[in-house]
Amino acid sequence: MSVETAETDRKAPAHFRSPWWYHPSVGLLGAGLVLVLCLTGSGVATSLAVIVVCTLNLVLSAAYERATGVSLRGFQLSLRSLVSFAFAVVIIALAFGTRLLIDQSGALWLSAPVSLAVFAGSLACGRLLDRFQSVPEAWN
Repeated sequence: MSVETAETDRKAPAHFRSPWWYHPSVGLLGAGLVLVLCLTGSGVATSLAVIVVCTLNLVLSAAYERATGVSLRGFQLSLRSLVSFAFAVVIIALAFGTRLLIDQSGALWLSAPVSLAVFAGSLACGRLLDRFQSVPEAWN
């Protein structure tokens, strides 16, 4: 082991945390997408919302990479990828399930608690992943 490697090892974070703004931003994107899916009946509005959320997510991922040095691009089989995928499936299921309930009952108010749940779930899931993953290299 070289002196340079030993120096790098000492500087590695013992407990990795995402930037403070990352998980709330992801939560807002998810909650906004759920609101649009629940409150609009138009396929055009839904399509535009998905395009906007995907674009903002790319910008957010680039900012995250710049701030942490950890790339979120590409799919590699890791715990973070699997949990993120499962959370995305839950968000989509909640959005479409809520939309079906709204169509049947006409209760638009249902979209608010579901959006809040998506936001809170995003914060909780993100913080849990930060706590579980001790070093950024484990994410890739």
